[in-house]
Amino acid sequence: MENVRIADQDPNIEFSPEIYNEALIKIKDVCILISNISIIYYGMPSPNHPATDIINSEIQREPQFDTVSLTTFVENHEQLLTDEEENVYDRIHLSISSEQGGSFFLDAPGGTGKTFLISLILARIRSQNHIAIAIASSGIAVTLLDGGRTAHSAFKLPLNIHTNPDAVCNVKKIPVWLKFCKNAKLLSGMNALWPTSIHLRLSIE
Repeated sequence: MENVRIADQDPNIEFSPEIYNEALIKIKDVCILISNISIIYYGMPSPNHPATDIINSEIQREPQFDTVSLTTFVENHEQLLTDEEENVYDRIHLSISSEQGGSFFLDAPGGTGKTFLISLILARIRSQNHIAIAIASSGIAVTLLDGGRTAHSAFKLPLNIHTNPDAVCNVKKIPVWLKFCKNAKLLSGMNALWPTSIHLRLSIE
């Protein structure tokens, strides 16, 4: 309430349903940012706002990347690619730029440059002001990707998915997050051989 009065420079503004709803929206954003759980889980009512606002707020939660720095990063690191990496790099970029779509699987021993290649692909897409979503099966892997999310957080995979055969993803019929994914040029996943990745692919489908 105090923030509204300061913003409007009017100390006499009274509390209203609109202000209450705006406060709920802000609380909801914080809850999703911190725990990826709606405020309904905490016993609070869901705010009312247009679907476009919901999608825009989801986009705003993504890190704001410096396209100039990313362009420099891409230019400096593209020349470090091996012939095999460059082939994969070019094929993925061609699939994205031509909007052909498709799935690519990188299989190589640890320490051979998979994370480097994925990070470079993500950087190139983001340097062009496009959305590239980085997903990983574990929290440790997420730390290796700029702007990364865990599969459990992004696609509502239950934590007991390995021990409970009846576990299901808590994904709504028309989830905002999946609408956001449709606007992305790339959805990158790490640790594709992990059991979690099977459920991740099923969740996306």
